[in-house]
Amino acid sequence: MYKPEIDGLRAIAVVGVLLYHLNLSFIKGGFLGVDIFFVISGYLISGVLYQKQKAGEFTLQGFYVNRARRLMPALFVTLFLSLIISVFTLSPNDLIAFSKSLIAAVFSVSNIFFFSEAGYWDTVSELKPLLHTWSLGVEEQFYLIWPLVTCFWLYKKPKSVIRNALVFLILIGVVASELLLRYDQASAFYLLPARIFEFAFGALLYFSQREKTAENKSIKNVSFIVSLLGTIFCFVNYSSESNFPGIAAIMPCVFAVVLIWSSNEGIGKKLLGNSCLTYIGKLSYSIYLIHWPLIVFYKRIFGSKLQYLDQLYIVAATVLVSVCVHHFVENRYRYSRTKETAPKHYFQFQSHIISTAMLLVAVSTTILVQKGDPPALPGRHPEFD
Repeated sequence: MYKPEIDGLRAIAVVGVLLYHLNLSFIKGGFLGVDIFFVISGYLISGVLYQKQKAGEFTLQGFYVNRARRLMPALFVTLFLSLIISVFTLSPNDLIAFSKSLIAAVFSVSNIFFFSEAGYWDTVSELKPLLHTWSLGVEEQFYLIWPLVTCFWLYKKPKSVIRNALVFLILIGVVASELLLRYDQASAFYLLPARIFEFAFGALLYFSQREKTAENKSIKNVSFIVSLLGTIFCFVNYSSESNFPGIAAIMPCVFAVVLIWSSNEGIGKKLLGNSCLTYIGKLSYSIYLIHWPLIVFYKRIFGSKLQYLDQLYIVAATVLVSVCVHHFVENRYRYSRTKETAPKHYFQFQSHIISTAMLLVAVSTTILVQKGDPPALPGRHPEFD
């Protein structure tokens, strides 16, 4: 069942990330939008898995295909466009690094790749066009593991047992993340074991909800307002200097949980469910994919110091490209099939994804073999040849 208020929350999350990456001084903690996405994913995916398994309609193949249909087309378009621009703008060494990151993104291991290279906050990382795909790696690895957990154990248990298991997972996850922060901050930031508790927060909310019971509207309104203000507080007061994730991630995750819980009626539903925010939320995946490469390439071409006009140009370009990707790529693969045409669309989707992945990997591998020096191309800057 579609919940427009979830898209409204996605809008808040992606706007936070976008403003943070534009280096706006008043929102130093906008990177927390990614953590909100993790909580939302834990909530929604757990619901989908539990309901389908309960109805006897769940298959691992069907789940993985639907996830690929949701994520891969827009991702591959972003990778393809970034590859074209990189060939014309990056030096050989940078093009080699980009090609490695592209291959990692194709195989959903970007987080592991960037963990092996450098910290998220360093200056060099700010000029990596595909750095943001680390979070997709975490999400896709969660999608790979979570159905196996629910399929073989969780969904067969009473909800009380599931809730207890999730509370235990959250506690263990927070402790593990906090310990990793003390010894290896990069691993705590990039790797799924240190992030799994954020997804578990969302899953816990799903299995804690009461079905069709009256709840105090005033309590939900107050909870929503407090959590929204709390989220804004986190966006403003967290920064790259914060020890994150670890214990510090609990507060934004709890606020995200309460925002989801309290936004199905009252003030929350009116605010997050309004048409403007829900539309931005529907665009959020494309916005997330597109905005970072645009920022990086803009900085490389015009200079790393972004002025207000530069930021405005980037936002406008991000929205324009995102609208196109959302309507002509995302929606095409998500909604252009019926039960009667599903086999045909499945074959087309599979062939498109595999062929595109092979093309991206082949071109990137060629660049690596040629040591970042592809054949001379019209328009490629002479100093790169």
